[in-house]
Amino acid sequence: MHDHRVPKLITYRTLFLFLFALLQNQPSLSEFSAYFRKAKWLQQIVGFSSISDSALNRRLQRIPLFLLQEFYTDLMEALIQCQLKQDRFPDIGALRVIDSTQLSLTAHWEHWAFIQKGQVKVKLHLGLHVYNEQNAHPGRAVVSTAGVADHDPEVLDRLLQPDRENPTYVMDRGYPGYPQFCEWDQAGIRFAVRIKQNNRLTVTCLQPLPPECGIVEDAEVLVPSSKGEPHRMWRVTYPYVNRKGKECTSVVLTNRWDVEAPVLAQIYKLRWQIETFFKTFKHRMNGAHLYSNQQKA
Repeated sequence: MHDHRVPKLITYRTLFLFLFALLQNQPSLSEFSAYFRKAKWLQQIVGFSSISDSALNRRLQRIPLFLLQEFYTDLMEALIQCQLKQDRFPDIGALRVIDSTQLSLTAHWEHWAFIQKGQVKVKLHLGLHVYNEQNAHPGRAVVSTAGVADHDPEVLDRLLQPDRENPTYVMDRGYPGYPQFCEWDQAGIRFAVRIKQNNRLTVTCLQPLPPECGIVEDAEVLVPSSKGEPHRMWRVTYPYVNRKGKECTSVVLTNRWDVEAPVLAQIYKLRWQIETFFKTFKHRMNGAHLYSNQQKA
């Protein structure tokens, strides 16, 4: 019903053309329109020989958001089913890496995008499904204005919804504090979160470490809760060398008692995959480029 009076640009053709334009890094609809008139092979695929940039823009405004959401959900489900057949880390299970990235826009978007320090930006909050070192794909996503914090309750409620795979959520510093960790622990949500090196958690037990295991500390700790008794969790400290060659230390807090300390360190190291995805999304897939200055588009 959404294709009334648009014989050329029916919905699936419109989506195909816009995705093609993004992946080809077409800078504007007018330039893509000119490119399309010369691309005979592309004309054969969609079934017409020309289209104006104004027609593309009008059609973009008319695509229902719920339809795009359904397409995205169906695509994610198909990817999950494919990944279920792939090899996984035997001791780790499903991982969901939670993080966000800011997308810088031009001044044309300032009437709806949040202006921060003289720049117009929006923020993409994402849960990345990680299955092994080669296979990962985006999952639940929330787009907000740039001023929305990573630990915003509404954002986290959308990203950490019940999941049949019972994944471990992996997060960097800057996400919720100890009371939220206790609530997740109470709800059976598994997580591995980097915390500050100077944390003052009470240590109840130090585990012996084998030589050359790469772990500095393996400790049971008490995490303060805002609702009753503190929760018993596990803190692992290990050294690493960052991309600039500097020696650093990571301190990771988790409620997973079923893995060894080196495995927990490996879980957190896989968090880097979301940084790689954001870089690919913004620079190779042209994900930060918009063809309309309207919020809906």
